[in-house]
Amino acid sequence: RLPLNFYPQAPAEQVDGRIIAVVDGLYLAGQYQMVILDVGMAHGLDSGSVLAIWQKGKEIRNTVASSMRKKVVLPDTRAGNVMVVKAYEEVSYALIMEAVSEMRVGDLAINP
Repeated sequence: RLPLNFYPQAPAEQVDGRIIAVVDGLYLAGQYQMVILDVGMAHGLDSGSVLAIWQKGKEIRNTVASSMRKKVVLPDTRAGNVMVVKAYEEVSYALIMEAVSEMRVGDLAINP
């Protein structure tokens, strides 16, 4: 059973998780879709916990300075926010509340 009321709050503990699956999807998710995270009550999450989703920076070929490194890593980018709707011991179901870009399996889920 899911609670009828949610009280959004940041987790009290430091959370360092990832999206491990998209409910009713394969790889990508957008606003108002459900995702499964690899963190749960054992990591300080409960219904209403809000997490920020970040995408790892891509590694691209350096075309500007040929004498420097051939590849550079772009900075991580924020993809949006999720709210946990159901937390289990080691995993959680979360609803994507805000999406700046699509979210992918493997994206980071950390404290906002």
